[in-house]
Amino acid sequence: MVQKPAEEAVRDSLLSQAASQFASPTAPKALNLLDEARVEWHGDRSMKITVHQFWAARVIPDHPFPALASINQDSQELSIQTLKLYELAPDGSFKESAQQPQIQWVAPQENLPLSLPKISSARLPELGAGQALEVKYTLETKTSSLLINKDMHNDPKKPHPIAPEASFAFRWNDYTPSLGKSLSVKIPPNLEIYGTRLRIPKDLVIDDGGVPKGKEKTVSFSLGPQDPIPSESYQPALQDLAPLTAFTLDKT
Repeated sequence: MVQKPAEEAVRDSLLSQAASQFASPTAPKALNLLDEARVEWHGDRSMKITVHQFWAARVIPDHPFPALASINQDSQELSIQTLKLYELAPDGSFKESAQQPQIQWVAPQENLPLSLPKISSARLPELGAGQALEVKYTLETKTSSLLINKDMHNDPKKPHPIAPEASFAFRWNDYTPSLGKSLSVKIPPNLEIYGTRLRIPKDLVIDDGGVPKGKEKTVSFSLGPQDPIPSESYQPALQDLAPLTAFTLDKT
């Protein structure tokens, strides 16, 4: 008997769970099957984020996907490792689709200033009924040394590179029920990370490894199944309701 690679086995298990739940009389419209992020800061204040996400939809979701990332190509790089679409087959199981999607690159808004020509947003394809989507990507900031010798003259017609972003936020819930989420944060000994946790679910598990100050450490966060945030008319924006954890290198 040939054993499947671990990642393939996890994928098959998640798709099987989605198919099973969608067969239930009380099936949700959509499911967040997987949401994992690994964040690593470097001594030069640059950072690398690796994300693995998986969704499935029984019917067309009520809410579209947000932008995968909005980046400035002068200071950030986005690399897609996996983007796979699955279709619900007649036998009730998910199969890899014959037509695979592509990331769509668009301007985040119209009429951007001429000084921001390299700002671009990566968007995921929308899910249809009976579809599942897996994405795995890496977002990496470039070091500030790459900004040296850039033309910083105060001319709006010339590109002004933006310093690499040193902050990160992870949302623990949204409009879609979730099977589980996890986050790990790797911090070098020469950097001080400032964290904020807002409206955190009581069942969030945090493990800092007991590493003393001045040593490299990894902090792990994990959360089990979560019900969605109720959608109501005239409610505040989702970002004002969703529990999240945020980190920054800047005190302000």
